[in-house]
Amino acid sequence: MFKNSFLYISTYVIPLLMLLYIQFNNIRNLIILHMLPISIIGIIEVLLQKRTPIEKILIIIGHLLFFVLVIFYKPNNYKLHPLIFPLTLCIPISIIINMSIWKYEITKEQMVILYTIIYICFLAIQHIFID
Repeated sequence: MFKNSFLYISTYVIPLLMLLYIQFNNIRNLIILHMLPISIIGIIEVLLQKRTPIEKILIIIGHLLFFVLVIFYKPNNYKLHPLIFPLTLCIPISIIINMSIWKYEITKEQMVILYTIIYICFLAIQHIFID
């Protein structure tokens, strides 16, 4: 069922970000900003793939699992330096661009554009939810 899951970056990134979210409460807002595009793009991607309905449901649940943590580990009002946001946006963009194996339905360019737009939109409105 999930024989090729190791080829998808979210297999590694989602558990890593979940651990970081629990351990480092001062960067929780930043982690949420990255989990939103990861989850949204992951769900879009799985809906485009040829998979069984049960596979799609399980993968969507996997992409939403992080947000259960937000219920138990609340984000805080810790203010990060404003430069951290564009700097950390460069990390996923460079990972996407430099991935040698690409098994996604959407192109690298589409993923970079989607990630950037989602990230910037949620960055612009995060004060509504956090403050």
